[in-house]
Amino acid sequence: MYIQEEEKALAKFREDYQQVAAAMRDDPAMVSEETRKWWDENKDLVAAEQRIRLEVSAELDKLSLEEIRERLDPRVKSIVDRKAKEATDSYRLKFKKDGSIDKGIDVADGGAYITDDMAEMLLRMNGNYSAEIENAFKILREEKTSTILQKQQAYQAIQTSVIGTQKYTAFGRRKHQKTGIQIPYYNKMALFPLFRCMATGKMANIFDKMKQQGIDMLMVDSAVKLGGQGSKDINWDSYSQKEGDGKQVFSDSFDFDTYSQKFLYLRKQLNTDPKEEVYMNVGTQMTKVAMANLLDGRIYTMQDGTVINGMELRDDIMNAINELSNRGLNSIHKRFFKTNKDGQLIDKDGNIIDESNKNPKVLDPVKFAREVRQLLTAKDPDSNIVSAL
Repeated sequence: MYIQEEEKALAKFREDYQQVAAAMRDDPAMVSEETRKWWDENKDLVAAEQRIRLEVSAELDKLSLEEIRERLDPRVKSIVDRKAKEATDSYRLKFKKDGSIDKGIDVADGGAYITDDMAEMLLRMNGNYSAEIENAFKILREEKTSTILQKQQAYQAIQTSVIGTQKYTAFGRRKHQKTGIQIPYYNKMALFPLFRCMATGKMANIFDKMKQQGIDMLMVDSAVKLGGQGSKDINWDSYSQKEGDGKQVFSDSFDFDTYSQKFLYLRKQLNTDPKEEVYMNVGTQMTKVAMANLLDGRIYTMQDGTVINGMELRDDIMNAINELSNRGLNSIHKRFFKTNKDGQLIDKDGNIIDESNKNPKVLDPVKFAREVRQLLTAKDPDSNIVSAL
């Protein structure tokens, strides 16, 4: 209770300090004599608090994590251990809707299962359906004539051709089956072709139901980033029954929720060139975390000795970020659009684009072709394409 009251009092002091600091900075002539007296008595307290925090932080930096842990109050130590476990479990474990935990990693996360028919369609569309692949399909679609090794090699050939090293994405719009409303969707998934010879147990149940309903692809809910139609939980006790030798099959009342998406919007993720620079810019999220620790009324001392409060420091940081963004934007403009000999953007009539001239920029075909040529050269393209550019 004492700590809570102390924190409340400290928060109230900081709020008062921030208001007085703003008044002293913006219009000191209107500040009352009483407020000036309060300022003179307290203006150094925030700086002193900051100095003490820095000293404590410097002392903590000298200690190892084990030494810090040994000095923690037992109650605080138990809280730290619990929070650390919760953070670890959020990555390691899967939580059900009722709050209970499924132990272990969810290997189906972000996955999608496609029938052998869809796998064949994808290969034909991509121009990868060769005599070797056709033979692989025959092996996997046969029931008993091929050996396990032959089926393994056949599946590897098909999976490598369909998936490769890239995940698939689907980004587009589709009509809602009942309302006709256009629904934007975005899916990101790893495709796994299914064949009857490899679909056993409950997976055989799923494969048979997909065939029965004419479903090409079954996505787990984590693969649907946007535009889902409601995932359907598979409760085996409610939706299945046992026949003959005890094999579980779906009851007639169970159906998957289905909708149609065009092959046109199904594509692979683009390859990106690796970044080999030693240094990188500070990320936006990291900057936000650091800025969240700034207190508007607290006094901060810069490396050059300048004293500034938290509000001014935050404004300076944001202004610097905006200026960097503007410089990057201008660099892109000059890289692709027409400029004069001084590097200034110009419109179609050769006039400089500035505050007084808002005419649109003009794409420079020579610059654009040069950029595309450089990108293609790194990918070892056909020489005729490069020559044309």
